[in-house]
Amino acid sequence: MPREDFAAWAAKRRGGALRLEDFYRWVRRSHDLLMDGGEPAGGRWNFDRDNREPPPRGRPTLGAPPPWTAREDGIDEEVRRDLDAWERAGDVSFTGRDGPRLFPASRAEALAFLHRHRERLSHNQRMARPVAGLDRLTDLPELLEQVRRRGRSAP
Repeated sequence: MPREDFAAWAAKRRGGALRLEDFYRWVRRSHDLLMDGGEPAGGRWNFDRDNREPPPRGRPTLGAPPPWTAREDGIDEEVRRDLDAWERAGDVSFTGRDGPRLFPASRAEALAFLHRHRERLSHNQRMARPVAGLDRLTDLPELLEQVRRRGRSAP
C-alpha cells in the first residue's frame, strides 16, 4: 500500500486516533480482501476475543518452540564473499548490516519455516481452535490469488 494511501486514511481519522483494527477493516473493504460482498468473509472481522487468554502465571514463556532460523552453508559464505568484494571494488553499495539470513532461500527451507510457524501457532490450544476453523480465510495462497485476480499488488 502506498504511503499516500495510508496518509489519506490517517488524515480522515476523528481526533487523530489511529486504531489498527480500523485500518485493517479499511484495507479489507478497499481491496475487497476476505470479503463476501460488503460483509467480512465468515461473518466476523476477527477472532480477537476468542484468542484472548492471559499467559500462564509464574512462567517466563508460553513454552512454544523457538522461531525457525536459517542454517547457512557454503553458498551463503560464497555470496557474502562476492558481495563484499564487489563493494570493496566500488561496483555496488549496500545499506544496513549483513548478518545471518532471516528468510528461507529454498523450497525445503520454506517448508521447514511453514511447519515451525504452524507448530508455534498451534502450540497454544486456545489459539489453535479458532485458527483451525479459519483455514479457508487464512490461506495465504488463496489471499494472494484473490489479489492477483484483481490485478493489484499484495497488501
